[in-house]
Amino acid sequence: MLVQIADVAAAVEAADGGADIVIAQGVEAGAHVQGTKSVFELVRDVRAVLGLPIVAAGGIADHNSARAALAAGANAVASGTAFLAASEADVHPVYRNRLSGAVAADTVVTTVFDVGWPDAPHRVLQNRTYLDWVAAGEPAHHKRP
Repeated sequence: MLVQIADVAAAVEAADGGADIVIAQGVEAGAHVQGTKSVFELVRDVRAVLGLPIVAAGGIADHNSARAALAAGANAVASGTAFLAASEADVHPVYRNRLSGAVAADTVVTTVFDVGWPDAPHRVLQNRTYLDWVAAGEPAHHKRP
């Protein structure tokens, strides 16, 4: 059983619950983000307390980040957002172009896109919806522009 975790306490709980592998998701991850630590820090911290295999996830987009994750103690890596740029991915071309040209500073972790996921932070590309929400004072769900 694989269990995604965002902190050491969750890793220990997963192991105690029978997990065979933990997926350590760092704050760099796209879409839903649970953690607050970098993936490399999280992997090091989890490795210090668990002997289970660890898959590093979050911000793993090239061979350098994959090597850094392995050096931090991961046994494997998971890449997600990086594959959205592939021609095989069923994403809108405008989004693919924005994503391909983006750098980390173009992203934000926000709760503005919470339909179906109340209070669940997401890492997204900054866009007009996000900027309008911030300009309006980050109002609650039913009071958003």
